[in-house]
Amino acid sequence: MDATLEWDGETPADRVAMFQEFTDALPQRLEAAVEEISLRVMRSAQRLVNVDTGRLRSSIKQESERIATHTVRAIVGSNVEYAPFHEMDYPYLRPAFEQNRQFIRERIATAVESAWDGVIT
Repeated sequence: MDATLEWDGETPADRVAMFQEFTDALPQRLEAAVEEISLRVMRSAQRLVNVDTGRLRSSIKQESERIATHTVRAIVGSNVEYAPFHEMDYPYLRPAFEQNRQFIRERIATAVESAWDGVIT
């Protein structure tokens, strides 16, 4: 059995600096990704919701924000008082999320790759 060890000449300090650049770039990329994801899930929910008067559909909104250095949160929903009951009987939020599950995975992966590509040029 053979083993090969190659050293590209970078010092451990160089590696640490690369990872620091990555962790500095990542939150901004994730924030943009979460914003795009929440908008897409919101539009899906608006298409899926059962409509009588249109009040519930027009009340479905999204909000995304960075709540800590490396934490981004998105909320998609409605402030209409009967929205939770409607979701239990005629789900529209959960299916909207499920319809976009693959897009969500891909968009987050793209954000991480983009942050890493910005470091390794």
